[in-house]
Amino acid sequence: MKKEAILFVHGIAGSPCVFDFMKASLPKDVDVFFKTLEGHGEDYKDFSHCRYPLWIKDVERTLLEILDDHEKVFLVGHSMGCLLSLEMVRRHSERISGLFLLCPPIKIGVRIKPMLKTCFSALTGKESKDESVREAHRCSGLPLSKNPFSYFPWAAPFLSLLIHVPKERKKLEKPSVNCVAFVSQKDELVSPKSSKYLERAGIETIRLENSGHYLFSLDDQKTILERWQRFLTDSQEMDDKWRKKDIDVV
Repeated sequence: MKKEAILFVHGIAGSPCVFDFMKASLPKDVDVFFKTLEGHGEDYKDFSHCRYPLWIKDVERTLLEILDDHEKVFLVGHSMGCLLSLEMVRRHSERISGLFLLCPPIKIGVRIKPMLKTCFSALTGKESKDESVREAHRCSGLPLSKNPFSYFPWAAPFLSLLIHVPKERKKLEKPSVNCVAFVSQKDELVSPKSSKYLERAGIETIRLENSGHYLFSLDDQKTILERWQRFLTDSQEMDDKWRKKDIDVV
């Protein structure tokens, strides 16, 4: 059995593309898995039937499959993928090495102007001049359509997530594993106030001053990647410490 693996989990209507800037920094001796959530990617037609509890089961199924061949797994989440990753720690904390969270939606805060730009670009099919809109489209795990009625079936999955966000916020506590969260201060979908909830729970929280939900500035990317390298080392040292304790007890 291999020692560790890394599992990346994207958010609702997203894709693993959001993690592209991290790929070059991944350790070469660790197996890496990029999860595509059910109803996304090639199977997008099933998206309208998906709900938040189904995605929990979907991620847990993938996690358990990875754990069949690995002792432990690092979880990296973006947006809703952060909430799904936190739930995996509640269920399988002894098999999780650490949590690395990007834009965790602890509190929703939609910025109207950026959202209107994104919708206008999708409905007209015109490429936006706004880089954040282009990046949102690039990272989308669902097809964009000029027909506004084609988006109506998306309401139920999004509503399911919105219903569960306050529930997840109430359950928020410091995980039993090494955990770092990044909150973008210019996020189009997640409120910067999420930082307060995370900090109150005792989670190390880093504010990204010049980033949005999908587009991370080069300086903020550097901040994320530098912390990522320390995160891997810190998590491994924490694991070794617990292993030593277990040996001492035996």
